[in-house]
Amino acid sequence: MNVKSYKFYKGIFELAAKDYINDPAAVKAFFKSTLDFDYDVAAELWDYLITDALSCKIPRGAAASALGDGVLELFLKRNAVKTHKLLIENESVTNVLYTMPDILGGSARGALIYFLTGAKLEDADIALKAMQKGANYGAAMKDLIENLFAEIKKKTGSVKVTMPKKTAEFLLLNIAKIKTNERALLEQRIKETR
Repeated sequence: MNVKSYKFYKGIFELAAKDYINDPAAVKAFFKSTLDFDYDVAAELWDYLITDALSCKIPRGAAASALGDGVLELFLKRNAVKTHKLLIENESVTNVLYTMPDILGGSARGALIYFLTGAKLEDADIALKAMQKGANYGAAMKDLIENLFAEIKKKTGSVKVTMPKKTAEFLLLNIAKIKTNERALLEQRIKETR
């Protein structure tokens, strides 16, 4: 057995011996070594652990904390293109990142901003539909829009935010689904980008 395989199998047994839902650091260490072994195997294990955690009635917040943004960060560092594809194709991963947390983690938010600024609206739509199922959709959208605007300002070097009409209309459609007081503010902010 080579060293790479040994580390992979050792990591599986170490994680199985722990209460991994309450130990996000152990989960990150496991996925770091698993990604060193094989990206696709790591993706399958991520899906499995999410599904297993939810079938065991683990609280959604705990599952999101252990298996969410920190793990996504490792996947993005390993292969951003494959990870963006994984985000839109794997429902378990999409849900743990976009439905379960109250406010998006930095990596999940960054991926969604990547979709929005790259005019990948079909991909962004998958993540936003998952966000709409979350408990705090309005607050999550407010956080997303504020960070989207900051990213646009950083890229353009301008104080005024402008975005393509199609992107603005897409965001307005999703903002219209907010049922809390953030809706009016966000609609106004998007309309100001035209």
